[in-house]
Amino acid sequence: MIPRLLEIIDHNGLNFQIIQIAAGKFHSMCLSTNNNIFSWGESSHGRLGHGKIDSDILSPKEIYMLSKQKPIMIAAGESHSAAINHRHTLFTWGSGSFGKLGHGDEVRKFIPQAVQSLES
Repeated sequence: MIPRLLEIIDHNGLNFQIIQIAAGKFHSMCLSTNNNIFSWGESSHGRLGHGKIDSDILSPKEIYMLSKQKPIMIAAGESHSAAINHRHTLFTWGSGSFGKLGHGDEVRKFIPQAVQSLES
């Protein structure tokens, strides 16, 4: 396979400038200089953060709810994802098995949720 340039265009037709990427086993995410967060790939377990959807996302789609929180760092696991915002709040979503999301349960989260136990 040959690497290919991935362009993410905003509503004004301008390219988003990407400053970070995170790759899980079945999905990817990226973060722009304007704190826009995008995800794409396999949608199972809620790992993409776009709500409960049945189809995979084949190109970058913005996680609007989380972009409003101004994320500054992202991470992707096999079946879950995480982001930290400008106020240092940790958000996690996806498979909650073994308590890996940090919400005190093993429930899937289909949209990003703040980890309450870490908030001051």
